[in-house]
Amino acid sequence: MPRRLLAALLVIVFSTALWASPESRWFIENADEATLVEMAALRGMDTDVDASELRQALLEREDDFSTAVGSLPVEEGGYQLTVLSADGMDLSPEGLVTLSGSVAVEFTLEGDEAGKTLSADHMVLDPASGRVTAYGNVSYRDSAADSGLEQIEADIVSYLYDTGELLVSGGTTTSERTNNEDEEVTFYTTGRLLSYNTGQEGLFFQDGYLTSNPDTAYSSITADSIALLSGGDMFLSDAYLSIGRVPILYLPFFFYPGSRLSINPAFGFNSSRGMFLSTTSEIFGTYPKFSTGDESSFASILRTADSADMVSNGLYYEEGVPAGGIQEWARRTDSYLALLADVYSDAGFLIGLDGQINPVDGMSISSGTSLILNRATSANYDKSFRYYSLNALSLDASYGSLDLSLPLYSDPRVYADYGSRLTSFSIDALFGASQSFPTTGTSSVTSYDAYLTGSLQLPSSMRSDIVSTLRLSSIRANASFDWNSTDRRYDISDITLPSFTFTMSGTLFSLDGGQVESAPAPEKEEVDITDFFLLCDPLLYDLYVVQPATDHLMSFDDYMLSLTYSITERFSNDFQIDNDDMSVYGQEVGSTSQFSLELYAQAGRFFTLRETLTPSWSYSYDGDEESKENDFSLLSTTRASIPVLGISYELSAYLYRFSADEVAGESSFENLFFAFDRENVRRHSISLSQSLGSVDSLGQVTASLSYTLPPLQSSFTPRLSYRVGGFTSALSWSFDEKDEGGYQSADIDFSLGLNLPNVTFSLALGYDSTIWDPADFWAPLDLSSSFSLRTADKAWSITERLVYDAMDDGGRNQIDELSTTISMPWLDLAVNFRTDEDALRLEYFQLSSRIDDLTLYAWKNRIRLSLVLDGRLRYDFLNPYSSSLRIRTGFEFSIAEFLDLTVALTTTNNAFYRYTDSEGNFSFSGMFADLWRSFDFIGDGRSNTQFNMEAFDVELVHYMGDWDLHLRYTASLQSQGRDYTWVPTFAIYLSWKTIPDLKVDQTWEEGRSGWTPSSDSLYGD
Repeated sequence: MPRRLLAALLVIVFSTALWASPESRWFIENADEATLVEMAALRGMDTDVDASELRQALLEREDDFSTAVGSLPVEEGGYQLTVLSADGMDLSPEGLVTLSGSVAVEFTLEGDEAGKTLSADHMVLDPASGRVTAYGNVSYRDSAADSGLEQIEADIVSYLYDTGELLVSGGTTTSERTNNEDEEVTFYTTGRLLSYNTGQEGLFFQDGYLTSNPDTAYSSITADSIALLSGGDMFLSDAYLSIGRVPILYLPFFFYPGSRLSINPAFGFNSSRGMFLSTTSEIFGTYPKFSTGDESSFASILRTADSADMVSNGLYYEEGVPAGGIQEWARRTDSYLALLADVYSDAGFLIGLDGQINPVDGMSISSGTSLILNRATSANYDKSFRYYSLNALSLDASYGSLDLSLPLYSDPRVYADYGSRLTSFSIDALFGASQSFPTTGTSSVTSYDAYLTGSLQLPSSMRSDIVSTLRLSSIRANASFDWNSTDRRYDISDITLPSFTFTMSGTLFSLDGGQVESAPAPEKEEVDITDFFLLCDPLLYDLYVVQPATDHLMSFDDYMLSLTYSITERFSNDFQIDNDDMSVYGQEVGSTSQFSLELYAQAGRFFTLRETLTPSWSYSYDGDEESKENDFSLLSTTRASIPVLGISYELSAYLYRFSADEVAGESSFENLFFAFDRENVRRHSISLSQSLGSVDSLGQVTASLSYTLPPLQSSFTPRLSYRVGGFTSALSWSFDEKDEGGYQSADIDFSLGLNLPNVTFSLALGYDSTIWDPADFWAPLDLSSSFSLRTADKAWSITERLVYDAMDDGGRNQIDELSTTISMPWLDLAVNFRTDEDALRLEYFQLSSRIDDLTLYAWKNRIRLSLVLDGRLRYDFLNPYSSSLRIRTGFEFSIAEFLDLTVALTTTNNAFYRYTDSEGNFSFSGMFADLWRSFDFIGDGRSNTQFNMEAFDVELVHYMGDWDLHLRYTASLQSQGRDYTWVPTFAIYLSWKTIPDLKVDQTWEEGRSGWTPSSDSLYGD
């Protein structure tokens, strides 16, 4: 774009703007005398003549001007020009054409979307020398989004249209860019002399400088020569980075590639790898792992908008280059393959491939493999050759899925040492600043798994009533590898080959008549299950949350007869490997097979029958124990009901059981045939339930009776419940069979519940009548109750909770819990009492606070104060050793565009027992004195306090014109051997807004020898 634009700029502007047209002659020929006088005055002509002579002189002047301009070499077509303004025009005897007075022209080249504007006080055209000159407040603006030359402000602009050279005296280019902190920066490049030549395709500045503030350059880069080449490349020679007028860094030369290089280089210094150069070359496709989020501001500022369609073409990426067949396929399938090549001065050489191929929809093959020549002998690996390879295959289709993972490592640290790479350029790397690599894969790999998992299922298009489900799921083949530090290798520890679950089900036949209208699923109220009273009693929870619907049952005319089946097989085979001779040992095999055949019959609401026959077989083998177990059982379950009467019956029993065990060569067998006894019968019961009324009107009464039948221990439980609106109550009484015959009273349960928008109440009473004693009637009683009063949004509430046992562990009137909880939007307060040593005592006090959105504003919202508090204090009066305090607090104070102050503090105290004397009295004065000592950063107060400050962070940022001043103090507890040490760090640095990567910083740490500088650099963190 600069070559086409600037080469034709002034020739096109002047030759087109001043070209005489038929319209100009028509205006002169038809103008009145006053208009003729005004036109002559604008051209500097004599006006003291009559109208006819003045009209003729103007026509001759127009013809002479047309002849002069017509001799210029003008490109044909390709542009559209508009003269926006000009106060005067003159043609000198020497043939010079002059425009004066607020001259402004706008033109658009063919194919351009936005116009270019040139304005000046004066413009002079010299056809003899082929020069066009604009002087006096010259300004050129290009509003195109991808322009590398958005604006030029200059004193004089000369254009030699014969040679295509542009000379600008005192010119300044302006560009809008975004740094890596997403801040808009106006970027100025100024020089004593700016030159441009279409053959060289670039802008060249002599005695130039770059800054973000042309009026008061608090910081700048000054150079003898600055070249902005086509494509965004930038070259500086004899350059200085300056603060004000003080140069602080000299660069003999510097080159930045504005266009993306095809090898995508990243270089710099790292403390563990030394100086490095990393390259990533796309073979095909678009590599997704280029890190742009941490890209330096220098790269952000010099970069124009990139196109997603850029293609590697030689050394650079370019737009408009036709992609080959493999590139089109890679973009269409999101496939890619990249060549990696890294050189580290302290860690050797790496070459590898990283790619992903998606040949068909739902299938993906990925691999990341690197080979390393290790320069220095690793503490984990004593050979110079290292490697890692991460391979994966995934397949997802309608008939199943498959996942394969096959990692390979030469040693535990190879991926941590080489797996994280830099893929973007950062300017501070040029000056030796240590680069921070991504933290992915930084831990040692001492064990890993290679596995194959998958599942297969019958596609829906092939399913039928006979086979409605056919699935092979949880397929897994796995090999586990552990690092052998003695032999310096990975050994196979155990193998699973294979494990899977097979299921198959269907309907052998089904006869039905009418439309079966099954009862809808129980509806659930939208209640807050965190309400503790709902959870205190399972009976209450069921009453509130689950509402059985009894109004919509099956019709009297519905009938059905069906026979269904299901098959389930679970298998696993695990064994271990002796890596010396690759022999198998420790094998464990497990298999469980189950077949279920179910007959279902329904005759309207009069009768239903569900008979299930379930044969199952299990096998297990333990190689270490040399044991085998075989078990077979045949289970029959019968469920029958008469819905119209509310009667249900169930019988579940083993018809046959067989077991064969073998341990160390000794076998044992057992056959058990059906017998109607407690050993074979699992469940045997009958129940009756009927409901009357409606919950929404006068209420609903439900009466039920459940009875456990012989041969199991008999028991029966009558139950009566009533519910209307938000009120419910229930009473049940169970009776158990006695060994000597007859029945005895067992558990008696009564419950009440009330659930209203602002009030909740629950009461659950239990009475174990099996331990009833006439002399101590209340001993079997237990009680739990809850009462809560709250606002509609539940932000404010007060809750009382009581759990009471009349007799517990020999103690009378045992209160397990008597608590009061007050909840507010930013504070929770809880107090709990319980019985201890036959007396009601205060157990604990707990205070919790959460403030994370408290913000105060002042001075037209330019001053802001935000507070954060997250604290929890629990003091246990019965066991002070379990008391604790933890507070995380802080604030942020901000004055817009001037100052930010952030303070964060985390402290804990787990030694509240030290504030309690031998008589159990708590000393608040001792606690606050101890708290005051924790803020003693100068003396030894912090060493004599139980308030342990885990972390403390203070940061002050002062915003200035070009620079930001940062002051930061951080400190935290760090583990050093068996002890924890308080390690503070203080840092101060200036950050240039234009390029935040460029910092002048100083960091100090406190150690045994006092405060010492930990880093002193111009660039980097």
